[in-house]
Amino acid sequence: NNYYREFMFNDLLAKKGYLAPPTRQDEIRYFVQDNRDALLALCGFLMVLLYYAAAWVHAGRDPAPGTIVVQYQPPDGFSPAAIRYLTRMGYDNKVFASSVIDMAVRGYIRIEQQDGTYTLYRTKADESVLTPDEKTVASTLFGDGRTEIWLHNENHTTISAAIKSLKRWLKTAEQKIYFVTNSGYLIPAIVLSGLTFVMVFSSEGAPKMAMAAFVCVWLSIWSLAVYGLVISVAHLWKMALAGGPGKTGMPAALMLSIFSLPFLGGEVLGFWFLTQATSSAVAVILIATIALHVLFHHLLKAPTRTGRNVLDK
Repeated sequence: NNYYREFMFNDLLAKKGYLAPPTRQDEIRYFVQDNRDALLALCGFLMVLLYYAAAWVHAGRDPAPGTIVVQYQPPDGFSPAAIRYLTRMGYDNKVFASSVIDMAVRGYIRIEQQDGTYTLYRTKADESVLTPDEKTVASTLFGDGRTEIWLHNENHTTISAAIKSLKRWLKTAEQKIYFVTNSGYLIPAIVLSGLTFVMVFSSEGAPKMAMAAFVCVWLSIWSLAVYGLVISVAHLWKMALAGGPGKTGMPAALMLSIFSLPFLGGEVLGFWFLTQATSSAVAVILIATIALHVLFHHLLKAPTRTGRNVLDK
């Protein structure tokens, strides 16, 4: 009997007209039901994108450049480090490097290579030759009567303190005067993204929601560490291929690259766990949402009118 029923059912399927095919509305409903989480995540992504676009139009667009006139001196009151900080609208390693090199140009220090890095020697020049931001660096590097410092890991405490003092001085002197970060606009977007993915993960049930939340938090922290490693590796390879100081550049770059491989593997594993906690489409949209926040963190920075005038110079 079962064989007969199966035969008759298959025969009916083979004959058009016995079973009504799904309508267009049915197909749309089935598609929405099967991809509800991905569509919800996509809607959240588009809402965040529209919000960021509006925020950029309102506050993130740079003022129009003025008339460019050839000048042969840097803007008054700006050291090389201060100019780098303004053009980047934030700190990077070249800010500190610019400060150290300008201190040598002004005769306050002497720089010598040592074991693949550099040693700074204090000269007899008076501190008055330095710019105000460079004075904060000099007072930290050569405090307590120190006359030399090796730019090496063994002196990382002193070097880190000098960098922090330089960051603090430049932030006080330039932010809100010459440029604004508009970082407050990030908060509503991040909250909206968080609420969206809470709704997405909650539809999967408590166990999967807990797993997805844990993986997201862990992956966010892990990704920051991996990003820092990748930047360091790229910097070392750039120096090694450019023939940087000393003979340790290539081995150091190779060793750090090998050291980074397990962390990159952990990053891939984390994304795999995320696809297990939810669908692959939701995982891709989550990654795109994070990238969107990072992108607009940079795009929303804008010089003020005063800062635009300095950049024109």
